[in-house]
Amino acid sequence: MADQMPGNDVSSYSDPIYDRLEGINKFLAKNWLLLSIVILGVVITLTAINTMDGSSEAARGAIAYTDAGGDTDKLIALCQDESIVPEFRFQAANDLVQIYLDKNTEDGSLDKANEYLSLAASQAKLTENSEKLSMYALISKAALQDQAGEIEAALQTYQEALRKGSSGDYKAARYIAKFNRAQLLVLHAASIEDKEEASTLRQDALLTYEELRSDNGLANNRSRLQDAATYAYWSLLRAYPDLQEEEELPSEDAPVEEAIAPETEKKAE
Repeated sequence: MADQMPGNDVSSYSDPIYDRLEGINKFLAKNWLLLSIVILGVVITLTAINTMDGSSEAARGAIAYTDAGGDTDKLIALCQDESIVPEFRFQAANDLVQIYLDKNTEDGSLDKANEYLSLAASQAKLTENSEKLSMYALISKAALQDQAGEIEAALQTYQEALRKGSSGDYKAARYIAKFNRAQLLVLHAASIEDKEEASTLRQDALLTYEELRSDNGLANNRSRLQDAATYAYWSLLRAYPDLQEEEELPSEDAPVEEAIAPETEKKAE
């Protein structure tokens, strides 16, 4: 689906900044959904580990999850072991959702992803951080709906995830939910015949990209996530320049993440 995003063409403009970012962002444009889930998986893992109370049950869960190391059979066994604390059964189930999403061309993979999504959601409710993990489960659900081509349902689920996490400090998760929702708005706009409605959806996406590319509170994930939002922002403007009549171009001494102006405007300089 990501190949339909506007602005995925290669620029003829030669510049070290452009060359580096185009290489990064051609990958991001094609893999934004999976990449965001991988980033989220890291956040979930850290959440699970940080909320453990040091008990033997928690330690056994941590050891079992670490030992699984992304192996499908070991993760399935961990999910089936009811003696494992909910935090790590949740993480194992969410990992399996990712694994089966990545195998979306194989028969039955989405059904398997749905099966483990249900387990992840049920385990999230049993944890001390149920609000946060339930939000993560909703983001995985939206990703699954997107993969199945259910764009409108995915958009609603991302909104539900943002409402679920509105009261907590879940910055990375909110960023991913907002970014993925904006990507889907652009895709959805391409399928709508009503030009005014499609333009409204693209404007919503553009405003979201603008918010996210200016966000400086993302710690270690800042560069990767902001690169994605900045690239998406300028790609959308380049494809639909009428969305913003007058866009102030980055100055020559602007930081790299601000120097991704559309190639047409860059050439005009």
